[in-house]
Amino acid sequence: LAAAGAPPDVYLVLGEAWWRDPSDEASPLDQLKAYGFSEVTAISPVYGGTTPNVEFEVLTGIPVKSFQAGIIPYQHYVQYITEASRSLPRLLVEKGYAASAYHNFTRRFWLRDQIYPKLGFGRFVSMEEMTLTIQKNDWPTDAGLYQSVLDRAGGDKPQFHFIVTVETHGPYVKDAADAEGHNGVTDYRRRLGNAVQSLDAFKQELDAKGRPYMLVIFGDHLPGLRRHQWKN
Repeated sequence: LAAAGAPPDVYLVLGEAWWRDPSDEASPLDQLKAYGFSEVTAISPVYGGTTPNVEFEVLTGIPVKSFQAGIIPYQHYVQYITEASRSLPRLLVEKGYAASAYHNFTRRFWLRDQIYPKLGFGRFVSMEEMTLTIQKNDWPTDAGLYQSVLDRAGGDKPQFHFIVTVETHGPYVKDAADAEGHNGVTDYRRRLGNAVQSLDAFKQELDAKGRPYMLVIFGDHLPGLRRHQWKN
């Protein structure tokens, strides 16, 4: 942020259950390299769920392992998190950014409606303000989420947009194409592929805006599938 020139807009995307299994030769996440993304490795503080703990660690830098087992800071420590708390959005706001959070599910899910303002987000847009396509499992796809971000992107200030997706949220339904003993893999891969396509379309729209930007996506935890959580 100290470099010369206009500071870039920052788009930080949490991909629900986005995990690239090294043994999965057909992972849709491999498409991201063709779209210009670079791959790095990160270690999640959770295994097969508890997304808000990943959010908390990313946004505050506080290791979740420093708490007792079972603690979810968004819920158990909501009264202790104040507007004076140090966090990524607040640090960026102090640098002149406008900080917004987006989630294509209900505002109160994991008490995000209470936590996000305390972490420094000036705006929180949830599914109640979005036009979404709902899947048969009641989880929305991500296309409407990204459109909601695009509709609000821009302005005189550099932007920080924190985007939490849900298209690939479990459970995953059995499909005839699933290998024996690995129900749900086809459904997960299909939805992950759709989510990757939506992300690429979002990236293309950002390219067309002509503003300098940084787009980072990270997965929060493994999907709840036997294939990705067992060893021979």
